[in-house]
Amino acid sequence: MDRIRKKPAVVLFMAILIPMLSACTIPDGARSGLRAVEEKDGMIVFSETDSAQAAVERIVYANPWERDEYVLYQSPDFQAEFVHITTRNIYLENLMVGKKFGLDDALSKFRHNQTDTLVSGVGVLLKINDNLSWAKPYQLPEEGKACAVFSGEWGVPKIRGEHHNHYTNALFGYFCRASVEPLSLMTIEQVLARLKIRNDNKIKVEGGISSPVLNPKLSQSDLLRRAQGGAEGKRGITDFPYKVVREYYSPSVYDIRRHASE
Repeated sequence: MDRIRKKPAVVLFMAILIPMLSACTIPDGARSGLRAVEEKDGMIVFSETDSAQAAVERIVYANPWERDEYVLYQSPDFQAEFVHITTRNIYLENLMVGKKFGLDDALSKFRHNQTDTLVSGVGVLLKINDNLSWAKPYQLPEEGKACAVFSGEWGVPKIRGEHHNHYTNALFGYFCRASVEPLSLMTIEQVLARLKIRNDNKIKVEGGISSPVLNPKLSQSDLLRRAQGGAEGKRGITDFPYKVVREYYSPSVYDIRRHASE
């Protein structure tokens, strides 16, 4: 009978203790949620020309093991949207991006490419900033735009043995210019060479991928709308945030466990 009477007290104690421990051990920048990020806090760096260019929109989703960043760049007769996904080794080291991003998949998720009939070229493998990326030109004839889509991945996760084609970073997106002629391979290479990842040291550490604290004054639903766009719009990506970082916990059998992202 004594044990039965003591259980409610134990349950109440744990209910109070666990939130207290969580608040003490999770850094503010690692709390799950969306952030509107300033230029200095972004990892994606890009400029259409030699002069510096700030993103029109920059939204980050972060939790203790993943960081997803969406950016939009616009100028007269030019638009580009990019997504970068990386692991965050705050508590675990055997993390990887658990999804492959093909060119057609990356193309179809951006709202900019959903309102016109695409005319696609041939995919090629390029070396951009020391990383391999697939890219291909395409056109939006009704809008008079010449574009290119790309997708790349790099970085070996810290796991036992070989990495078995798993990576710690994924970067994909597109850019478009006003033109009736398709983009040349040289033009695609020149533009993508201006796209860089800040603090990219191949093997990620938390110091290189920090995130600002959550701002309670900003609505999470509003930030999500800003990243995903609207059905009638020309900006945004429907699947953001991706929440695809997983723990590679059994290399011997190539098993993958996905973290709960809530």
